[in-house]
Amino acid sequence: MSGQHSKTLGQIIADNPTLFPGALKKLAEGVWAFSSQMGRHLAEGNTPTIREALLLIGVVASFTAYLLDSPQSG
Repeated sequence: MSGQHSKTLGQIIADNPTLFPGALKKLAEGVWAFSSQMGRHLAEGNTPTIREALLLIGVVASFTAYLLDSPQSG
């Protein structure tokens, strides 16, 4: 959607301040940080729970729906 294929979601959020309005930007940044700590860059022995995975999936699905319906999605 962004055309910025080499950037991470965190970089895209930082580079596009109007992507998420107001407090939603902080929530998106928080979700990105949480997914990084609990999914992509796990310390050995730090296994995410199904509860955390389900929460993350639900929030990311909502953000995706929001972005797909945005005027920027073309």
